[in-house]
Amino acid sequence: TSDNIEDIKYDAEKKQLYFQTLRMAPLAFIQDRCTDYPYNSWKLRCIERKKALIDISGKRQHLRFEVTSNAVTLLEPKDSELSHIVNKPLPPGVLLHELYKSGINLMPVEKDAESAGIQQKSFEAEYKAIFDLCFAVKGFYIKSSRWNMAMQPDQILVRIKENLEYDREFDEDQEKDWKSICFWENKVACIRARDSAETLDNRYISGTATHANLELLLKEHELTSPEVLSEIRSLKFIGFMDTLKRFLKLTRILGFTIQ
Repeated sequence: TSDNIEDIKYDAEKKQLYFQTLRMAPLAFIQDRCTDYPYNSWKLRCIERKKALIDISGKRQHLRFEVTSNAVTLLEPKDSELSHIVNKPLPPGVLLHELYKSGINLMPVEKDAESAGIQQKSFEAEYKAIFDLCFAVKGFYIKSSRWNMAMQPDQILVRIKENLEYDREFDEDQEKDWKSICFWENKVACIRARDSAETLDNRYISGTATHANLELLLKEHELTSPEVLSEIRSLKFIGFMDTLKRFLKLTRILGFTIQ
């Protein structure tokens, strides 16, 4: 209860909280579980063959992570309160739990969708997308789509662009170079949605159909180069892909992002 807690003041510079109370009892400072999500946007890309960067723009701040074969490293923010984990490779679950204990919760659960004011996305569709994207990241730059929440609850929408050069950012970034990929729990399609458009166009790209996985979709409709297909179908670097998969399953960025 917050009864008898009065005259609350916060000194942002000193990061100190002041209050008065008429009762002496165990006290705790609590916050809403959804303080840091739904996320505003995210982007994922490899910067080496088995090293990726993930940027997550949350409700309060921007976070950047580095994913390698057996660990995830928090690169930003570099706040003093996070000094015990910044730039320290840790297993995904350990790192996210340490962030949680520091007041940054990046581990949504199903019931949080209602509290966050967003539709609850199908976890099966989200898992299908995670599985395919952990292969695709070796050849593509992947980012969130502003239309993800406008799609049906059983659909996950992302955007991809070829990235065999492992660019952190693109010097030339034109929307025509990006493809909108829609995942269901058992299939995937390339649709016409564009982030710059005023309305959602969820029709399939002309001449295409749904396929069982992203690699088959890209191959059957010649939507990417043979070099990219060779990279994404490779079973090398399984440790890296598994670490990335665990991180994406815990953070739920595919199902809890609004832009």
